[in-house]
Amino acid sequence: MQKLCEQMGLIQKTVHLTKNYRFQGKDLAVLEKYLFSAKRPASPVASDGSVRVFSAASPDAEVRLVAQDIRRRVLSGECRFKDISVVSNVQKEYQHAVEMIFDELDIPLYTDRN
Repeated sequence: MQKLCEQMGLIQKTVHLTKNYRFQGKDLAVLEKYLFSAKRPASPVASDGSVRVFSAASPDAEVRLVAQDIRRRVLSGECRFKDISVVSNVQKEYQHAVEMIFDELDIPLYTDRN
């Protein structure tokens, strides 16, 4: 990168990150550790509000609730689209609804099926 900057006559500034910003909230760390695991926390973990869980009568209704919440939060300036992740361990059941409803509400979508 440094050579490329030099070739292009760009000023390069190196920034050393000394703090891990990955988990701003405790909920995210717990979720990553246990979501797709058979293990569970030894005791209940108090929520810090950084994770929201939605449930509805059907996948379509559930996706619509999530999409409307995302849109409301972004339009209010509370966060940006890139600050939000939607996670499911049953992607096939939700894929069509997510693609249709997110498109309908103009919510950018990146899916990772691994």
